[in-house]
Amino acid sequence: MFLVSFFLIYDRFAICLNRILNIGQSVKFYRIKIFYFCKKMIF
Repeated sequence: MFLVSFFLIYDRFAICLNRILNIGQSVKFYRIKIFYFCKKMIF
């Protein structure tokens, strides 16, 4: 449950960061990186 809410908050944060700094590629890269990192920790 915590992880799901974390991803929702992080998703919002990533979108805000993307709008503020306008660095779409960088945000997308970190998003994938963190997603795989969390996936590795669960499974």
